[in-house]
Amino acid sequence: MRHLNNLKYMAMALFVAMLSLSFTACSDDDDDDGKTINIVGTWEVDGSTDAYFTRMTFKADGTGIRVTQQGSLNFKYTMSYDSSTGTGKLKYWYLDDDTVYNETITITGNTMMMTSGGSTSVWKKI
Repeated sequence: MRHLNNLKYMAMALFVAMLSLSFTACSDDDDDDGKTINIVGTWEVDGSTDAYFTRMTFKADGTGIRVTQQGSLNFKYTMSYDSSTGTGKLKYWYLDDDTVYNETITITGNTMMMTSGGSTSVWKKI
């Protein structure tokens, strides 16, 4: 009888150990926690006027257009989420230029902060 109790105790201890390992052995592998930054839409630099303005339209297919009082330029872009900083990473390039622009993005409501090289611009969704 004592042997049966020991066996029962050992089986229960093994079960608890295996259950504990299954909950703690792996951490969450998702770096972005499922979060994204939705940049799709038309954004205008805060303080733009009819005489001086900058607008960027980001389409869901990774293309866009930048419009200023001087004209327009088509571009392509990629957007990713950086879970370590809680910001978006925007990379865009104009179709007629090899220069790639890297921006850090934060969006709160209809306001976007775009930072690159220590300079930040404020954009409003229109």
